[in-house]
Amino acid sequence: MADIERQLLRQAASDEDDAERSRKVANGDAAPPAPSADDAVPAALHDGPQTGAKGVVADYRHARRERRQRQEQEAAAARAAYAAAVDMRSTYDSSRGQTLWTTDPSNIDSDDGDDDEFFAEYRRQRAAEMARAAERNVLRDVAPDEYVEIVEHYADSGASVAVILADSSPVSARFEALVREAAPAFPLAHFLRVDAADCGFADPDLVPILLVYRHAELAHNMVRVVDHFRDPASFGLDDVAALLGNVLRL
Repeated sequence: MADIERQLLRQAASDEDDAERSRKVANGDAAPPAPSADDAVPAALHDGPQTGAKGVVADYRHARRERRQRQEQEAAAARAAYAAAVDMRSTYDSSRGQTLWTTDPSNIDSDDGDDDEFFAEYRRQRAAEMARAAERNVLRDVAPDEYVEIVEHYADSGASVAVILADSSPVSARFEALVREAAPAFPLAHFLRVDAADCGFADPDLVPILLVYRHAELAHNMVRVVDHFRDPASFGLDDVAALLGNVLRL
């Protein structure tokens, strides 16, 4: 089932491309993208079950558009703050032992005006903020692109457990509640909740999916993880805790 991980990574890579296009739009280097045919189709036309790689469901398209708009707004706000900072930079006068504010370009290192470097740093800070939000032993809601970045960020800091769930699935809801209850018993693990629809997996027969990473490498891949229980229709906290203990055991 490595196709599932590849699907998630493709979604994350696509979101990275969207973020880069948004940066260029905010920077004035490119025109805003024209609405695609997918964006123009009403969500109501996409109702009904879909299976993994057969396509991206309407919920994902809507979420992707919202993320794209949010990234454009964040990039524009960051650029405005950067432009204001360019107008008033600080330099250190060693003879006076104090910091002076100046608008003299001769006192400003040319590298400070590199927009690409600025936005690269901005993205690094955003990734770090998302990673800090993913506290250990607590199940956190994340988007597919955030999930990949957090797994990579914590490559050398314990295991990462991604739980892919469908809101419409009673089995997913039960499994999620029990994972939240069991998570505090695993202080070194990072638990991430990813919406199945955002990843293109809306088939109730696929979820819940459990992905366990060590050093950013996939160690366990369990599709419809409840099938690993003695009674998939009536599993409890002990079953979930035992499963997590097995997959997180060093």
